[in-house]
Amino acid sequence: MATMEKLMKAFESLKSFQQQQGPPTVEELVQKQKKEQAATKKDRVTHCLTICENIVAQSLRTSPEFQKLLGIAMEMFLLCSDDSESDVRMVADECLNKIIKALMDSNLPRLQLELYKEIKKNGASRSLRAALWRFAELAHLIRPQKCRPYLVNLLPCLTRITKRQEETVQETLAAATPKIMAALGQFANDGEIKVLLKSLVANLKVSSPTIRRTAASSAVSVCQQSRRPSYFYTWLLNVLLGLLVPVDEEHPSHLILGVLLTLRYLLPLLQQNINGPSLKGSFGVMRKEVDVQPTPEQLLQVYELTLHYTQHRDHNVVTAALELLQQMFRTPPPELLHMLITPGSIPHAGVFRQDAVEGRARSGSIGEFIAGGGAACSPLVPRKQKGKMLSGEEDGLEDDPERADLPSGSFTDKRTDRCAQPQTDGRIQPQTDEHNGPSTAPQRLMSMKALPLTSTETCVKQLAVDPVIFLLV
Repeated sequence: MATMEKLMKAFESLKSFQQQQGPPTVEELVQKQKKEQAATKKDRVTHCLTICENIVAQSLRTSPEFQKLLGIAMEMFLLCSDDSESDVRMVADECLNKIIKALMDSNLPRLQLELYKEIKKNGASRSLRAALWRFAELAHLIRPQKCRPYLVNLLPCLTRITKRQEETVQETLAAATPKIMAALGQFANDGEIKVLLKSLVANLKVSSPTIRRTAASSAVSVCQQSRRPSYFYTWLLNVLLGLLVPVDEEHPSHLILGVLLTLRYLLPLLQQNINGPSLKGSFGVMRKEVDVQPTPEQLLQVYELTLHYTQHRDHNVVTAALELLQQMFRTPPPELLHMLITPGSIPHAGVFRQDAVEGRARSGSIGEFIAGGGAACSPLVPRKQKGKMLSGEEDGLEDDPERADLPSGSFTDKRTDRCAQPQTDGRIQPQTDEHNGPSTAPQRLMSMKALPLTSTETCVKQLAVDPVIFLLV
């Protein structure tokens, strides 16, 4: 009973101090010189250590109130993680680690629940980060029967966290997302994954490079850990192209940088063949699902888009485009590699307005949502979706009515073939711009005859025509 009394006294002292914290008023500032705080820094450190020592003691674990006391202790330590004094924050962090290490064998579900409650609060930055990365480390230990309930409750919390502007929070989220989705992603349906992806894609246009980078890596991780990675790779690629195509229009540099970075993270995964059998229906029954694969036209558009932005006026965009081009040549998708080395396999450029209008209609694109809602900002959004704002709230967690397995060409329109230009002698006719005069270096590169890999001398001769082309390759 002495241990219980010490524990309750420490709880009350810490709780009274946390209630006193907050934005000070004018009266508090005047009285601060006359009154001492109820608990000094040294007292708070002592209380944290007392709670930690008693909560892990064997004598207290047999108490019927232990689960309740453990929840209160976790809450107190997470509150102290946001203390104004760095010493208190450090001690609270150490106490959290010690409790989790000592009790994870016997009270793991309670520890996971308390961390989830702090994530759901979406409170102070330090407390949220402390709970988020610890929950990610324990996510793989969630019992199978609890995975679906955790996922349903956690996805709306993650969606709200993506809307926060603190860079440290977004960095912690990016580090935690792969671990959380690796444990829970297989239990999510397509509609739930899309809601989270849309909230992440919305961060690609922000001015902060850190938030753009974390959103790009998180979006790719969510696709990779879903039940149908190939389908969501294609869906994300389709959405990213819809944000920048046609390139005739002006797009913010921040949005271009975010899209190019996401494509750089996505391209190596498109090289992998993900057509293996998967679990579907009864547990243990292996069935081969028909997955949607990126079409050659989509991959060619990524290549043309990259070449186009190497001539952008912003040097940051040029650097991002060159990095994407380097990644594309290091890990080229097989369909794109075949087109690049086969003469006459590139009929036309598909990133300009005349090709985009007659080209494919993008299903599920959120270009209008990202670009601001204007019809001119999203020429590829079907008419049925015009003016429809996707907020990413709980109503979007319902199953997508279009979730049915689609054929590999479902993201494209066969009318693209009408845009092909006549060919002569196996060479691609160069495109010119009526307003800007001769075609740019990337367009001249695309207009050249495809180079055979066996002739290095021929490759050097043709690339020497334009020094800019030589630098790009």
